[in-house]
This record gives sequence, structure tokens and C-alpha cells, in this order.
Amino acid sequence: MTRILVGLATLLISAGQLRGEEAKPDKPPSASEQLAGILAEYSKGQQEFFKKYSEAKTDEERSKAVNERPSPESTGKRLLEFADTTTDEGAAADSLLWVVSNVRSGELPDKALGKLSEKYIASDKLGNVCTALVYSDSPQAEAFLRKALETNPHRSVQGPACYALAQFLKQQGQLLEQLKNRPELAARYAEIRGKEASDRLVSRDPKQLATEIETLLGRVVQTYGELKFGNKTLGQAAERELFEIQHLSVGCAAPEIDGEDIEGKKLRLSDFRGKVVMLDFWGNW
Repeated sequence: MTRILVGLATLLISAGQLRGEEAKPDKPPSASEQLAGILAEYSKGQQEFFKKYSEAKTDEERSKAVNERPSPESTGKRLLEFADTTTDEGAAADSLLWVVSNVRSGELPDKALGKLSEKYIASDKLGNVCTALVYSDSPQAEAFLRKALETNPHRSVQGPACYALAQFLKQQGQLLEQLKNRPELAARYAEIRGKEASDRLVSRDPKQLATEIETLLGRVVQTYGELKFGNKTLGQAAERELFEIQHLSVGCAAPEIDGEDIEGKKLRLSDFRGKVVMLDFWGNW
């Protein structure tokens, strides 16, 4: 009888424990888990799009797949809202980094850059963001690159920021030359980007741009040259840019070329100095 009572008591205690465990509310997901969920949803949508598009048989089916594809903008909007509401600074910074790296134009990357600059400019995760800003349309891109270069404490960010700023200014210089040579493009640019952005670009001094670009590239070589950049180093990338500026730009003396003519006679490009020379480079692969 005693054994029976003990057994019943054990069962009652176990049942009570089970009911207590069931009554406990589920633990809410952490900020990192919430962020991972948003990005996983975007990734799944992209995969479903590629599958539907590859399996589509008609233009109508392909068009439908494109229309239903999740856009970076819609995910970027969610991530900006998430960054505003979460108290986890790491997750907030990561969400803003995603927006800047994946949404190329519009107000979303502008807002994300502003928040990154204000709150997370000292982060060691900004290297890839700096690289992504080379072709950015954001009016905040240049200011962000300058601030990252001068205030971020990490060389892994300073180096990419320095090189990206040089590349950004190079793009600005090339665009400025096109707009000045082709007025119709200047009008179109002002229409697309707005008069303020157009006036800001046209007011830049090409010589000052060229001087700063060369200075920034030299700084990359001297200070950040050993840092990895793709399958080479930042120093190698910057040296290539410097060689182009110093030796291959319009107005520079052409590098010496040694070779043979079609009759097998030795020739040097410098032998034709003062004459008009047409060089035809070709090859077989």
C-alpha cells in the first residue's frame, strides 16, 4: 500500500511539473534571431523567385514571377524600422549595414547611412559598406566615407574608406567631364538627381578632384597597402590607379614601347617623338 501511495505521489508531482512547464510562456526571440528571420525570409523569397522564373513557360508566368519577387527596398524598410525599435546595438548596426549594401538608391540608404554615421561610425564592420559606396547615388556617401576615414579607429575600415573615397571622387570627376562636354546630359542629370545635386557636382573643380584622388591613393599605398582587397591588396589596387593617373592620362607622355616591325626591325616608340603615331593593340586567345 505504501508503495502504491508513493507511486501516486510521484505521478502527481510529475504531472504538476509538466503542467507548469506547459504554462510557461515561450521565450521571445532575441534581436539577432529577429534579424536572422527577416533576412531568411528575404533569401527564401529570392530562391522561390529564381525557381519560378526558371520553370516559367510563358512571358506571362515570367512577368508574374518578377512582380512577386521580394524587393530589397521592402526588406530594407523593415530593417530600418527594426533598427529604430531594437535595443540591441549590434543587431541594429547589422540591419543598417544590410540596407546600405543592398539598396542602391532612394531615401532608404540615405537614412541608413545617416544612422550609421551618427551611432555606429566606430564599428569594425564598415569596411564592406565603404567599398559599396563607390557607385552610390546617396548625397551622404562622400561625407560618410570621409568621416569613416578620419574617425573610425580600425585600420580594416580606414583602408577601404580611403580607397573607396578615391574611387568615388574619380567617378565624380568622370561624370563631371561628361556633363560639361554634353549639355544634354547635364539637363537629364539635373532632371533625375535634382537641381541641388547637379549644381553641387558642376561646381566642383576638376583639378582639385584630381589632386585629392592622387593624394588619397598615395595614402592607401603608404599606410594601408598590406590590407587584403579581393584577390590582391589595397596597395596593389591603388598603385595600378596611380600608374594610370600619372602615365596614361590625357596629356601624359606615353610609356616607352620596344618591339619589332612587320619586317623584323627593332623599333622604339620614342624614335617617333614629335610625329603622329597610331598604336593598334591586339591579341589572340
